[in-house]
Amino acid sequence: RLGTVKLAEWQKRAIQSIKDQLPRALKPMTQPHKAVLNAASKEVERRLLTKLADTASWTPGNFSWTGYRNGLTILRRRSEVRGGFSYLTSLTVDLPASHVFRIIRQLSLSGSLDPGCELCWSCPVDP
Repeated sequence: RLGTVKLAEWQKRAIQSIKDQLPRALKPMTQPHKAVLNAASKEVERRLLTKLADTASWTPGNFSWTGYRNGLTILRRRSEVRGGFSYLTSLTVDLPASHVFRIIRQLSLSGSLDPGCELCWSCPVDP
């Protein structure tokens, strides 16, 4: 009974916290805030592309029937952030990059593409 009461209290506090923060989260971002986020995203992209280009650090990953059936090579390397592994594959499609981005974004709306993700907040930021 005590555990149930504690959980209910935690849930009430969490919901109240969200209610308190929601109006602030929906306000338009200030220009300096947008600039900081855009600069940070460019740095994250640069680091990711550097890791992807480091072909020596990627080794053949676990066998995947889906990958094999579709002719995809699955590579992996140790994750520097969470432990475990990061995985890499690539494929060529006859679509513009913007269209592929929209498809992936739509897939992420139904749940995170990262199975270890606990929370995902998406907010468009115009430069």
